[in-house]
Amino acid sequence: MQLTDRPLVGKRVLVVGASSGIGQGVARSLSAAGADLTLAARRLDRLEQTAADCAGSARCLRCDVTEAGAATTLVEQAVAELGGLDAVVYSSGTTAFTTIEYATADDWQSTLATNVVGAALVLGAALPHLRATSGHAVYLSSVSARFWSPWRGLGLYVASKRAAESVLESLRLEAPEVAFTTLVVGPTVSEFGLDQGDTMGAFASEWFELGQVGPGILDPADHGVAIVNLLTMDRRVLVSEMVIEPRRS
Repeated sequence: MQLTDRPLVGKRVLVVGASSGIGQGVARSLSAAGADLTLAARRLDRLEQTAADCAGSARCLRCDVTEAGAATTLVEQAVAELGGLDAVVYSSGTTAFTTIEYATADDWQSTLATNVVGAALVLGAALPHLRATSGHAVYLSSVSARFWSPWRGLGLYVASKRAAESVLESLRLEAPEVAFTTLVVGPTVSEFGLDQGDTMGAFASEWFELGQVGPGILDPADHGVAIVNLLTMDRRVLVSEMVIEPRRS
C-alpha cells in the first residue's frame, strides 16, 4: 500500500461528537487527510466552527443522540449527503463527576444514554451501509475504564465505557464484514473538561496526585492522527483495539 499526504481521499466518514474536544481534533485530522466528512453534534454553532477549521468541505448535522429516532435520521442524512458510508467515528461522551453514592437517576440516564445507547443506535443504523463498503466503525473509550486502580468520581463514566465496549464485541460477532475498533484514549486536553478549571473539583487534583493524569497530557490531534492511520490500513489488517496514551518516561 502506498501512502500519500492525503490517504483518505474518497473515504466518506461520519464523525459524531465533532463540536469540541477529541471529536473536533479527529474531524480536522480526517479532513486534512482528504476524507469527505459529515459532522454531527448537539451544538450546531460549534459544529460549524469545526467545519470552518477543516481543510476541506465538511457538512454539519445537528443531532442529539439521546432523542428518539435521532440516530437513524442522522445516519440516513449522512448517507444521502455523502453518497454512502465508509466509516463512522463515535466520539460523543458525557458524564457526571460524582461518586456512586451521590449519583442521581438523571446522572446515570444521561451518561448511559449518550455513551452506550446513543453509540449502539448510531452504529446499528450504520451497519447496512458499512457492510456494503466493508467499512470501519471506531468507538472512543478511555484508559480510565481499564486503569490499574479506579478513578474516583468517574464511576458512571467507567461503567458506561465498559458497557459500550461490550456492545462493540457483540457487533463484531454480528457483522464480521465491518471492522470495529475501540480507540482507548489517554488523558487529553479537553477530555472530561480538563481545560475547564474547577468543573471536576477535587477529583482532578486526586487524579494528578495518584499519577492517573500526568504532565504528558495528550492533544486531541494525537487521536485524530491515530484514526487517520487506522482508516489508512489495508482492509485485511484488523485492529480491534488501539490504546493512545502519554509515553511514561
